[in-house]
Order: sequence, then C-alpha cells, then structure tokens
Amino acid sequence: MKTVAVDDNVRINLIILVLAVLSIITSFIPQWHLWGLDSVGVLFLPFRLLCLGLLILLAIPAIGSNIGTKFGDWLYSFTGKQLKVIYAILAAVLVILFILLKSNNHLLGDGYNLLGVIKRGNYFSPTEPLDYLLHNMVFSLLGRGDNAAYQSYAICSIACGAIFLTALYYIIKNKVDLILSLAVVFCFTALQFFFGYVENYTFSFLFMFFYSLSAIRDLNARHLSLLTIALLILACAFQLSSISLIPSFIFLLLLNFPGKTKYLIMLGVILACGLLVAGYMILFSQVPLAGIFVPLAKTPSNPYTLFSGQHI
Repeated sequence: MKTVAVDDNVRINLIILVLAVLSIITSFIPQWHLWGLDSVGVLFLPFRLLCLGLLILLAIPAIGSNIGTKFGDWLYSFTGKQLKVIYAILAAVLVILFILLKSNNHLLGDGYNLLGVIKRGNYFSPTEPLDYLLHNMVFSLLGRGDNAAYQSYAICSIACGAIFLTALYYIIKNKVDLILSLAVVFCFTALQFFFGYVENYTFSFLFMFFYSLSAIRDLNARHLSLLTIALLILACAFQLSSISLIPSFIFLLLLNFPGKTKYLIMLGVILACGLLVAGYMILFSQVPLAGIFVPLAKTPSNPYTLFSGQHI
C-alpha cells in the first residue's frame, strides 16, 4: 500500500480547519456554554460561513501554499526601512483601533467587580498585587471620580497594547517576520485585553508572552538572561497564577549546571517557591487555601466542580 507524505503545512492547515469547523458548529449551540469555542457566534451567519469557506479554500495545499509564496515574495520586495514604516503604520492603526473601539461593557468576566474594588480604594490583592496597586495609582491620578476607575483600566489596557506592539518590533529582528507576526497577533483572543477591557490579566499576559519569547531565545542559546528572570518576576507580581511558568524557569536554570547539582538546585527552588507562595497566601490572603482550588467532586451545597459544565 502506497503511503502519501504529509508535510507540516498540510497538518497545520487541517488542524486549523478542524478547529474552525468545530467553532462554527458550537456557535449554533450556545446553551452548551463552550466559552472560547463558540465565540464566533457573535458574528452574523453569512460572515461566519464566508470565513469558513475561506479557511477551506486556504486549507487546500496548492492554493494555500501559492498564496503564501506570493505574499512572502511581495514582502521581500520591500527594503528593511520600508518594512519598518509599514509595521509602524499597521501598529499605529491598531493602537487607534484600541482607542476608538474600546470596550464599554463592564459586565464581562469580573469587570464590574474589579471597578467596585478600585472605587473602594483597595490597592492590594494577594493574587494580583501589582495589578491592583497600579490601577489604584492611575485611579488616584485621574481624580477618583465616577468614571476614573474604568478609565484607569482603559488607559492601562491601551498602553499595554502599545507596549506589546513596540516590544514585538525590537524583539523580531527580521522585519518580514515582524509583519507576518501581526497576522498571528490578529488571531489572539487575548487581543481584546488591549481594547479597554476591564480585566486583571492584561499586564500578566503581556509579561507572560514576552517571558515565553525570551525563555525560548535563552533555551536556544543555552543560558538564562536577566531579562527572562525580570519578565517572570513581573508576570508573577501582576498575577500569581503566572507561577505556572516556574517549571520552565527551573529547566532553563538547570541547563547551566552539570550532574547531580542540577537536581539539588531543582529541589531547592521547588521547596523555596512552595514555601514562599504558601507563606504569602497565609499571611496576606483573605481566602482560605482550600478555597483557592476548585473541588473535584460536587457537594449538596456546592455543585461547582473542576469538570462541571459551569467551570468548563
């Protein structure tokens, strides 16, 4: 039996196509509450089907590769300086869109609650220490008026978007890749964070994203840079859940140590981090440690579990 070779591009196209079809299907079943999968349901039906048709068309290897090749050749026809100008224009347009299309809906996620917390003057949270502190500072600078809490989030949100685009420019040296990276950025659902969205993950996303890029660069160079360490610290300081990145940091750290030494260091770092987090939560958190974790099994008083429909 003859086997047909399938290259990576075809696999990627097929995966994207399957996800797109799944998203379209789930958009017709909003009662399942498959948040993220059914998000295209906000688009009117003809546009949904048009997008699906375009994806099917691009998933055809001959068509997709031909379009990609022509687009790449077109980009390489520009000089480095011209590409920088193109990126600057695209980035400026995006920032303008962040401002003009900023969200005015505070009921999504924890938005309404966050605004109330800031208005009450709460400047500290055990799980998002720097996030609350920074927004409270901006809130105070804006005069602590009725709309100042929202404006503090809107300003920080848009500023994060501008920082994100600026940092991309300096990190990605190949300017053709830089332009192409914007196409990837457009697919980020996290892009909504930059449209004035009231949420406490905006800064942590920013630092987690660039920590990941910096960590990958360090991995290729087989060393651990101060920039990577600083980005991880900032990510954790803005959102404590960013400690989930610590294993990757430990891995990078161990690359620089031989033999059994690396295992001792790994054990020491794990214990130190565990004690630090536990001590921090015990001293500063108003929520009991048991209340942080989502239970596996439901109880008569609490049907909300890790695998319940409400949580998923």
